Amino acid sequence: MSYTRTFHKTVTIPYSRNVTVDGKSVNISGEVSEVVEVNIHVETDPFDNQVHKCNQNVNLLTGAIAATEVAQVASLHSNAKKVGKSIVDGFFKTVRSEISQQISALKSEVDATISHLSELAKRCADKRRQMQVDYDRITSRYTKTFTDLNRELENRIYMLDKHAFDLRRHTEKYTLPMLGSELVGEATVTSLEEAKATALLAAARSKSLAEGTIGRIDAYLQEQAKTDALLQKCTVPSTGRQVKYAPVIHIQKVSPSQSIDRNTYVPEAIMQYAKDDTDRRLQQYPWQRLTDEKMTAINQHFEENLSENANGSSPHDTRVRDMARRLFNADAGRAFNYQN
Repeated sequence: MSYTRTFHKTVTIPYSRNVTVDGKSVNISGEVSEVVEVNIHVETDPFDNQVHKCNQNVNLLTGAIAATEVAQVASLHSNAKKVGKSIVDGFFKTVRSEISQQISALKSEVDATISHLSELAKRCADKRRQMQVDYDRITSRYTKTFTDLNRELENRIYMLDKHAFDLRRHTEKYTLPMLGSELVGEATVTSLEEAKATALLAAARSKSLAEGTIGRIDAYLQEQAKTDALLQKCTVPSTGRQVKYAPVIHIQKVSPSQSIDRNTYVPEAIMQYAKDDTDRRLQQYPWQRLTDEKMTAINQHFEENLSENANGSSPHDTRVRDMARRLFNADAGRAFNYQN
């Protein structure tokens, strides 16, 4: 935009000269001051036009730079996708190639193994046929040998008592038809000997049944006596207040990490009343190691039960006995007895 400015400046000019007055030379000097005013008009329209044009060019350049940046970002994004796709495709192509190579190698190995197994199967079949042929040949040879030996032995035995064998062969012609007829069977069935045998068998059966009945009665009475003795032994005299006893199993396990796991098993009838109280009481009771006499008795009882329940001679029964003894001996040193 054009503008005008005014500048003010005082200009002082000194002067000095000689003049002749009345025939005398007189020096005259002094200063003359004059205010000078200068108006300056600045024409800025051409510059403003150039600035406007430059601004337009700068705006165009900014737009071009922005468009170039957008194009560059799009190009980088597209190139990144292409590079990523190339990497992924190359990776999967490599993996597929590797898997294909492994499949080919394994297929070749499997085919070779199958061929080898086929050859082994053929050799086994040939061996089996050869062994069958050898077995048949050896069997026929030894069968003929033993047949000849039996025939020779029969001839020698016959020659040792020739008259007795001749008599038997001669009498067989007359006795066998008689013994093989139906009349002989009927006579045998209705004979007195069969009646006696039947009576003896009936008497023996009755005696056997009576003996079995007496044995069962005896076993029942023995069990009853044992039960009465056990109840008598387990009975505690009443002192006014009834005390009921129930079997309880308390198990305490110590793991390798020295953590203790306790379990208490009580009858189902009293579980809801005494389970927690039983756990607490058993954990507070003093426990002591078993004496040598008790350990000996337990060991003897264990061996008796082991002999009664695992008395077989098969490898399985032997392993069961060995494992039971190993577990019993491993835990024997940690046996405790409750002392109240």
